Amino acid sequence: MDQESDKEKKQIRFIIVPDFIIDDSDIPDGEKLLFGEIASNSLEKGFCWFSNKHLMERFHIGERTASRWVNDLRKKGYITINIVKRKNSEEVDERQIKVDTTKPVLAEYMNWYRQKRQQVMANIGNAPPAKNGAVNNKGLNNKDVIDLKDITNVLLSTEEYQSLINEFGKQKFESGLVDYSNWNQKVNAHPKSAFDSLKNG
Repeated sequence: MDQESDKEKKQIRFIIVPDFIIDDSDIPDGEKLLFGEIASNSLEKGFCWFSNKHLMERFHIGERTASRWVNDLRKKGYITINIVKRKNSEEVDERQIKVDTTKPVLAEYMNWYRQKRQQVMANIGNAPPAKNGAVNNKGLNNKDVIDLKDITNVLLSTEEYQSLINEFGKQKFESGLVDYSNWNQKVNAHPKSAFDSLKNG
């Protein structure tokens, strides 16, 4: 029971692997996933510090496999590795791994990835909070439906909510939403689509 709760609390994360990596028949699927993991974790600083131990735990593989995957991606020219040693010592302090953005196709991919991530984060920040159970299978064709703030009689999907904000602006949309909610309550209306009603005034 506790394990299930921990899984629910864990943030869902995605990695994006480009077609040119997936289509490369010279590298196994595990290395393709590793490339996506490296790219995802390099978006902020431009590199990540993955140790073999981390890769072993993350992908459930042995140490030799972890080392081989990293070296294969480096030999293929997809990543670069920079070994940082401790000051006045030959002892390795960390291993910086990054996508080789000196290659135009990889630089384009990383720029696109950063933009997509920023868009997703912006949408998460703008979207209203979802409430459990606010799903209306009949009226909205099984879409995820959000219950807007304290307005419980107007149901919109996240995409519909964002679309209306984009079209009318946040202030105008929210003002219209309150009016629409009040009208719904007053006349006990049951519109087929709240989105269409709000969009068409």
